[in-house]
Amino acid sequence: MYEVVTLWICEEANKHHCREWRLLLEQQLHSTATNEHERLVKEKIEELQAAEHEWKSATKNSQQRIGIIELLSRFKTLETNLLASSYDDLLQQQVNKYNHYRQLGDDLDEEHTAWLKNTKMIAPIVERFQELYDHVYELDNN
Repeated sequence: MYEVVTLWICEEANKHHCREWRLLLEQQLHSTATNEHERLVKEKIEELQAAEHEWKSATKNSQQRIGIIELLSRFKTLETNLLASSYDDLLQQQVNKYNHYRQLGDDLDEEHTAWLKNTKMIAPIVERFQELYDHVYELDNN
C-alpha cells in the first residue's frame, strides 16, 4: 500500500510539474508572440511614418514648384513685349513717354514726374528684377 501511495504521489507531482512546465511554455510562447507582434507593429509604424514624411516632402516640393511657377507667371505679365530689349531701351521708352506728355502739356502728377526724372535711382531695382526674372525663367525651363 505504501508503494501505491508513493506512486500516486509521484504521479500527482509529475502532473503538477507538467502543468507548471506547460504554463511556463505557454507564457514564453505568449511572450514571444507578444514580442513578435510588437516588432511587427513597430515596423508598420515606421513604414507609415516614412510614407508620411515622403508625402509631406512631395507636397512641400510641389507647393514650392507651384510658387515658382506662379512667380514666373507674374514676371511674364510684367513683360512689355520687349523680351529682347535692353535696360537702355526701356529707359529710353520712359524718357520718350515723359517728353510726349510734356509736349502735350498734360499736367503730370508730381510723383510721376519725380519718378521719371530720377530713373537712375530706380535703375538697380529694375536690374535686380531682370536678374530675378532670368533666374526664374531658367528654373521653369528645367
